[in-house]
Amino acid sequence: MSRRLTGQLAERHVADALEARGWRILARNLRTPCAELDLLSEDSGHALVVVEVKARGPLGLLHGEEHLGARQR
Repeated sequence: MSRRLTGQLAERHVADALEARGWRILARNLRTPCAELDLLSEDSGHALVVVEVKARGPLGLLHGEEHLGARQR
């Protein structure tokens, strides 16, 4: 499976899981002048949340923030 397809499936899975918890997905793959945001969402308390999705294999069991570069943070 290609990296692109893996990423798309992971983003869909995360979006579905967030919606099941009552979150609203406001945008997917939103391009800004600085970066692309995988998911822009609103949680159940109406906070705006930017979600960076990282698809990793079974050995990639690090905390999510450990997979982010300085620019992504």
